[in-house]
Amino acid sequence: VGFSYNVFEDRTAGTFRGEFTYTWDMAVLDLRAPDLVGRVDRIDWSVGFDRNTWIHFLNKSTTFLFSLQVIGRHYQDYIPNEGELLGFPVTLNLIRRDSYIATLTARTTYYHGLIIPTLFLGLDFDGLLLSNFMLQYLVNNYLSFTLGINSTWGNEVQDIERDPFLKISEISLKTVLQF
Repeated sequence: VGFSYNVFEDRTAGTFRGEFTYTWDMAVLDLRAPDLVGRVDRIDWSVGFDRNTWIHFLNKSTTFLFSLQVIGRHYQDYIPNEGELLGFPVTLNLIRRDSYIATLTARTTYYHGLIIPTLFLGLDFDGLLLSNFMLQYLVNNYLSFTLGINSTWGNEVQDIERDPFLKISEISLKTVLQF
């Protein structure tokens, strides 16, 4: 069961939005159960704010869309897995009882909507930061090219042989041809 809302607010010229869901009897891995399946209830929620904003020195002809949201998840009655798997003692914490993520997206267009830069930042409240920069070029109604760079920062992505703070996960070039 759930609900969502969107409310435009005149004073900030932005839209407040949110969602809430409650899921009963959801299947999760449980090493204590004979069939390895446990049942828990889950609560998911998000709140966000979207606003189009002029930044004239960066783009004189089009606004920037800024979108901020915070997402949360809570598992009711979840107990971390401690038990045996194939006769070996195992502790598995594949699910965090509570998790929170904040995201920020900024997007605009240049040259009559043909070039679209997008910046996305995602922060896991355990200290992991994800960034994504995409630059899309729309050649025509049928062909587009997108350059993307994904990076992660934080303690959970440390790699001793490389920079201990920054890890570039992916550089991509995507071509879309639609008929």
